[in-house]
Amino acid sequence: MKSNKKKNLLYIFIYLIIFIILCYIIYKYSSYNKNVKYDNFQVNKENNNNKETNNINISLGILSYNAPDTLEQTLSTYKNSSLLDISNDVFAILQKSDKQDKEAQVCEKYNIRYIKLPDNGKMASGFKAIYENAKNEIIVFLENDFVNYSTKQETINFFNNSIYFIKEQNKDLIRARSRKNAGEPNFGIQLFSNIPQHEFGNHTHLSECIYWIDNPELVYPEKIKKIKPLIGNDDWYTSSSKNCNWTNNALVTSKTFFKNAILPDLLTGSDDIENTFTSIWAQKDYKCVFGPGLFTHERLDGH
Repeated sequence: MKSNKKKNLLYIFIYLIIFIILCYIIYKYSSYNKNVKYDNFQVNKENNNNKETNNINISLGILSYNAPDTLEQTLSTYKNSSLLDISNDVFAILQKSDKQDKEAQVCEKYNIRYIKLPDNGKMASGFKAIYENAKNEIIVFLENDFVNYSTKQETINFFNNSIYFIKEQNKDLIRARSRKNAGEPNFGIQLFSNIPQHEFGNHTHLSECIYWIDNPELVYPEKIKKIKPLIGNDDWYTSSSKNCNWTNNALVTSKTFFKNAILPDLLTGSDDIENTFTSIWAQKDYKCVFGPGLFTHERLDGH
């Protein structure tokens, strides 16, 4: 009897130890999942608020030509939205113009590096220069007339989600023009919003419908899919490049994708790279993403 009693006590003791160990493991796992580190930002899943730990590893390349006033306004909004502090690599490509030196002075005022090009090769050479001078693998391609009126938190969320979609979900390109505040002109709305929905479904510019349709995944379920972001509750969508035209508007992609899919066709001699690339993209099946965006088109001077 005493022997059985001792055995029972031993079993109880062992079970208790196992129970304590399991409770500890569950506790540590729960704590880990509440605070997930992602690309130098700490994301709190409970309230979707981010606590900065370092600058995010994303390059912002701004292409500028002959427009110091526009560049000044744009960089001012980047400062006000903390974008200049969030990214660890912000720089400008200054194409040759009579106002190139003034644009350089604007860059110095906001303490961002700049590269003066010896000529004006327009969009093709400008995008190539952004690619060549970016320090990070993930790049935001911008022109000097895309301001940022989003909040600091919206900016952090957008960049983290963009990196997540590219690195973890194998998406190729993220549209970065603001959906709620796109700015003028918005040629997507002007040129395509009056096309009947049943005729627009196979269009190369189908993704532009996010600017006038609230739930595009319900209207075009075979072409546009809703996807879940890493952070926040904004609406994000994905579509094939067959239905997501190339645009020079603000975009996010990786150096690897740019090198393999964009660079080979970039310097073809055509000034109109939007139409050139749209026809090429319609034959491909690149994975494009579009969501809340960040940047608003707003120009003060220049072309």
